[in-house]
Amino acid sequence: MPGLVLAILLPDVRVVLVEPLARRTTFLRECVAELGLGNVQVRRARAEDLAGEIQADVVTSRAVARLDRLAVLASGLARPGGLVLAIKGAAAAEELASALPVLHRLGATDPEVVFAGAGLLDRPTIVVRFRTGTEPERARNGRRRSARR
Repeated sequence: MPGLVLAILLPDVRVVLVEPLARRTTFLRECVAELGLGNVQVRRARAEDLAGEIQADVVTSRAVARLDRLAVLASGLARPGGLVLAIKGAAAAEELASALPVLHRLGATDPEVVFAGAGLLDRPTIVVRFRTGTEPERARNGRRRSARR
């Protein structure tokens, strides 16, 4: 859902929605058609299957996985230095703390918890935000992982 809202608000931005379930991709395609969103592509796939194929400036997610796993998935879809915005719940700070070793291994920078809409909404949206590693960091970290196997 975050992608549909962004596509509506930013009609000049290309949005790729990644969803593995057929019924949800059907729903998303119907929404895209009904709303006339020519800037949206719906892909029925798992994020890990598209790693490296999509090089997004921004990757958003909601209710996908715990942050340690999500960081790996999102990093595969983002360009080097891309922004990841993960909508999380009340335990976001604890989830971020436990995911820090994975984020460090991926070369991610600037991890933080943001309360989007604080002061404007009764219940702000809790978002974990970080930047993906740069290409040299990814290559260096990839060599380390390969050497451990």
